Amino acid sequence: MKKMLLTAALAFALAASGPVWAQAQPEFSDQQLESFVVAAIAVDEVIREWNPRIQAAQDDAQAAQLREQANAELVEVITQTEGITIEEYQEIGRAAQADPDLAARINEIYQEKNSD
Repeated sequence: MKKMLLTAALAFALAASGPVWAQAQPEFSDQQLESFVVAAIAVDEVIREWNPRIQAAQDDAQAAQLREQANAELVEVITQTEGITIEEYQEIGRAAQADPDLAARINEIYQEKNSD
């Protein structure tokens, strides 16, 4: 379940980031990855809050409006997370999709944060 939540948060990072280009993967500090995980946990909470509302929308227009509100809240929770910007969040999300070792590091941090 927890891995699924992190996957949902990574999915937001990718959906918001555009295409993935083949490039050398940057190195991220443990602090950057910890900030990413804190933001991803907050993103997951927003996604869990908004998904039922979006799915219950009366029509596509209402669903689109709700998605816009949810996306604004997602941006807000990421920007309020200390030590990470939207761009860094997206960059780490893209890199984690392309680099299994990085994804494993993020998952370890996620597990530590959730066991506290």
